[in-house]
Amino acid sequence: MEAKLIQEKLPVWRTAWAAVRSPFEQWSDFVRLATIPFLIMLAAGIVSALFAWMLGDSTNSALRGIRGLFALIGGLAGIVAYTSLHVAWIRLLVLGGKDPRTQLAFAFGWLETRFLLIPIGLGLALFSPAIVMMVISVAAASSVVKALAIPLGIVTGALASWAMVRFALLAPAIAVERFASLRAVWIPTEGFCWRIVGIFALAVFPISLIAGIFGGIAKASHSEFLIRVFAWGVMMAIQTATIGITAAAAAMIYRALIPPEPASAAA
Repeated sequence: MEAKLIQEKLPVWRTAWAAVRSPFEQWSDFVRLATIPFLIMLAAGIVSALFAWMLGDSTNSALRGIRGLFALIGGLAGIVAYTSLHVAWIRLLVLGGKDPRTQLAFAFGWLETRFLLIPIGLGLALFSPAIVMMVISVAAASSVVKALAIPLGIVTGALASWAMVRFALLAPAIAVERFASLRAVWIPTEGFCWRIVGIFALAVFPISLIAGIFGGIAKASHSEFLIRVFAWGVMMAIQTATIGITAAAAAMIYRALIPPEPASAAA
């Protein structure tokens, strides 16, 4: 009976499919929120492709340094852009289209900063024992220490991964400004871990694989400027859709496991 209730509360296939459909079913809203992040990443890709085309096989360290700087700036801009889209899409799906923040084409403020940094900080804290064990396994001179560190690293890494799944509601709770404590987002996921993993895997993995293929083409085409730009543009379009699908999966899991606020329920 309990298994049936869990299945009814969070069906894997139905939730994953709904997440995949969401950017396309609400296409106008998604395009409005995704256009600026997409253009930012497309511009970063064009600059990177231009440098790769100009450099060719050159070993000029100054030019390569400038290219690396632009790559770093582009990466940071992409994080900011896609964080904005992630937060906005979760808010639209959970709070509805009348939410003031979803009326903006682009926003990055304190809310988006918290959405980005709190999960990163939690992840670093959870995975730090595994990282320490892996460093010890590489750096230790004693074979006995290495033999102990490797399995300990695997175990602590597995436990950290499980804990991150249990904290799957953290990001959407921050996005909709209902994050009260880690305990509040930990308890509702009890018994749903494998379903949460299954939803994200089914919704995100296939389209991420396609994006990765075009990303490989873009990186491999160092001298063919137009091919690199085209592949990067396709990859960024797919990656933007992936962010929407990932955010949708998080929002739908959140809606299934967290009861709405009284005002929302009454509405």
